[in-house]
Amino acid sequence: MSITEIRQQIDRIDRDIVRLLQQRAHLAMRAANLKRTVGMPIRDQGRENAVLAKVTRIHGPMSGDAIREIFEVIIRKTREMEAHAPTEG
Repeated sequence: MSITEIRQQIDRIDRDIVRLLQQRAHLAMRAANLKRTVGMPIRDQGRENAVLAKVTRIHGPMSGDAIREIFEVIIRKTREMEAHAPTEG
């Protein structure tokens, strides 16, 4: 496989990652609206801890610590987005 082919595959994966992050964001906004409706706080530390524990158990060439750092950013940015999400009407 050539460097060009490898880069093309990486580019496809990057597009998939962005698409999946956007899907996750849409779901998080729906969750934020439901939380507001029932009076739940936006942040659920127990849920965040469970997500971090789950993703760090997935093994591959990237370390669990690296995956944890990435997901900490995803969770923080999602929480910020949820806090500012408009209510559905």
